[in-house]
Amino acid sequence: DYKRVKVSNKSNERYIKNSFNGITDLQLKLFFNIYIKKINRCIIEPGEAIGALTAQSIGEPATQMTLKTFHFAGISSMNITQGVPRVNEIINNTKNIATPIITIYLNDGSKNSA
Repeated sequence: DYKRVKVSNKSNERYIKNSFNGITDLQLKLFFNIYIKKINRCIIEPGEAIGALTAQSIGEPATQMTLKTFHFAGISSMNITQGVPRVNEIINNTKNIATPIITIYLNDGSKNSA
């Protein structure tokens, strides 16, 4: 049987508390409890069939984006440049995204787009 993840690293807790102002000890513990439950639910046994679920997890959003592209083709305010090309960027881990929709500014002053 595989070990489940446990939160025992106090330095991680200190780092998170120091990184975000206003987080209480209770909020941090609740966050870690939810996080650990989600991690533990993701553990799979060797040999478990995950191919169909993986294919569905990739294919379903691609299908929905493509359908959305066709439905909003005549609307000028709608960004329809995503669909399958965006899925290809995600799957191929493209460094230079053609149409970034999120810009994240990091603490060191640099920025990343997704």
